[in-house]
Amino acid sequence: MADQDSFAKLSGDHNPVHVDPLAARRLLLGGVAVHGVHLLLWALDVLASDQEVRGFSRLRVHFEQGVIVGDSVTLNWRRDKDRLLAKLTGPSGTLVRISLTPGKEEALAWSGPKTIETAACEEHEMPALEARIGELALALPPEWTMMFPDLAVFPPTIVAALLAITRLVGMVSPGLHSILSVLDVSRDSAVPIGTALSYRVIRADPRVNLVDMAVQSGGICGTVSAFLRPQPYRQKTVVELCEAVSPNEFAGQEAIVIGGSRGLGELAAKLLAIGGARVTITWRQGSFEAESIIAEAAKLGLLIQAQHFDVAAPPVNQERPLAPYTHLYYFATPRIPAGRPAQFNPATFAMLLETYLSGFARSVEWMAPRGVSNACIWYPSTVFVDLPNPCFAEYTAAKACGEALCGQLSKQMAPLRIVADRLPRLPSDQTQGLTPVDVADGVEVLLASLRRHSALGR
Repeated sequence: MADQDSFAKLSGDHNPVHVDPLAARRLLLGGVAVHGVHLLLWALDVLASDQEVRGFSRLRVHFEQGVIVGDSVTLNWRRDKDRLLAKLTGPSGTLVRISLTPGKEEALAWSGPKTIETAACEEHEMPALEARIGELALALPPEWTMMFPDLAVFPPTIVAALLAITRLVGMVSPGLHSILSVLDVSRDSAVPIGTALSYRVIRADPRVNLVDMAVQSGGICGTVSAFLRPQPYRQKTVVELCEAVSPNEFAGQEAIVIGGSRGLGELAAKLLAIGGARVTITWRQGSFEAESIIAEAAKLGLLIQAQHFDVAAPPVNQERPLAPYTHLYYFATPRIPAGRPAQFNPATFAMLLETYLSGFARSVEWMAPRGVSNACIWYPSTVFVDLPNPCFAEYTAAKACGEALCGQLSKQMAPLRIVADRLPRLPSDQTQGLTPVDVADGVEVLLASLRRHSALGR
């Protein structure tokens, strides 16, 4: 995160997806995303340290997948005739592809502004992006050579222009809900060095939420493409859900919803509370989300409480509840990365097992002395166990292990009831994509499951 903050200060791109862990975990990548231009400049810095490259006549970059802070990545440069090609790879495959045609230029000292004014992150929808035109002032803080020391052999105007491009995409157009996709720029002696990056939207395609922009600055010109990514998924409010649930159908339940401060856990907690259950939701990050749910429920006279809970280390010294729990619903989940067809990533599998197997086992152990003897512990599995998805082999395998654990624990800890339901893909932050995906009705599916297990543990 220190690197993220340093690059945000250097570039002026303070988009929350890059600098705010709480906000970023609800966005498309599920975590803090490394700036695409940061990855590019790092790759160019490595290239400059190993080869006699002092600039480029053309640079093409395809940002195919995002990189999350903490991910392990590998960079590899190779020569292909008159070009240099780079590939940045990670556990899920190719992340970034770079094609550079070298060009030698003298790296004159930067004489322009050295500070970038702080600006608000603009928020736009597709219609408002059509035919936008404008300029962003160039600036190059002197500390840039501390982050990219070997890149100092490049003309600083190029670095300033690339930094302005990440600021353009992340802060202005598309702005708040953006993902950098393609960068294709060339050196052009006819383009004045100038003190600003000029841009013009040449296409805004609502079918795929793609924005193409013509840019020029610092002696370079070309195009930049960026997607308008989906906003965090909003689960229905308590008011919107009231008609779906009978007022007393969950009366008598003392329910704890692990991971109930957002997503599907939030939806289940609201349904239970509307149906008369006394509900405790847990949060690991973002207590404000839990507090907003409590306040929303309180307006209708519904009781929802909240407590901090980390499935990696449940609170051993916490006092037992005044009334023993009758139900535990387990919605803890990490970021679920898509894998590669016909390949299995052990590191991803181990990461998912920590939450879906080990974390669940710890939660069951924590629950046992705090619940009634025949309490119901509910585990959400996936229909992918029956209908495999080639991109989620690790996720499916982890959930299958969780099902097996449910069966074992249910026998060993009887009369405690531990049940697993295979759910279809439901709408949440994790199931959103740049293009729509088929999802089932979250209210309908969860309500059917809650009703099916309502009597258990009573």
